[in-house]
Amino acid sequence: MTDKEQIIIDGIILNDVKKLLFTGQRNSITTSTFEKIIDFLEEKMQECNELKKECENIKTEARELFNAKCELLRDLDHYKRAYYGCAKRIKERLVLPAPLPPPEFLDDRYRKALEEIGEYCKRYPTNSIGFKQAILDIINKAKGEE
Repeated sequence: MTDKEQIIIDGIILNDVKKLLFTGQRNSITTSTFEKIIDFLEEKMQECNELKKECENIKTEARELFNAKCELLRDLDHYKRAYYGCAKRIKERLVLPAPLPPPEFLDDRYRKALEEIGEYCKRYPTNSIGFKQAILDIINKAKGEE
C-alpha cells in the first residue's frame, strides 16, 4: 500500500493510527478509536465467517450435483446397454419376407412376351418408326387385350 492509499474506518484513518503506534505515541489514540477499530474488525470477521459458510454450502451443493451427474451417467449407461441388448435380440428374431420367385416361375405368356420383345429389339433399331407401338402391341397381347 502506498502513502496515497488510506483505509478509513468510521472517519478514523488507519495509517495515522499505525504511525502513532509505531512512533510510541500510543497515548494519543483514544479508547473510542480502538473500539471503532475493534467493532470494524469484528464486522469483517463476521462477514468472513458468513462467506466461509456460503463457500462450504456451495462446495456441498457442487458435490451433490457431481454425484447426481455420476448417477445419471450410470443410469444412462445401463439404459444404453439395455436398449442395444433389446435391439440385438429383436434383430436376431426378425423374420425377413421370402425373396421374390426367380424368373423361371413367371407365367408362360409373360415369358414369351419378354422373349418376343427381346428379339424385336435385336432386329429393329429402337429409333425406328413404330417401335414403341410394336412393343405396346406385344405387351397387350400378353395381357390378353388384343
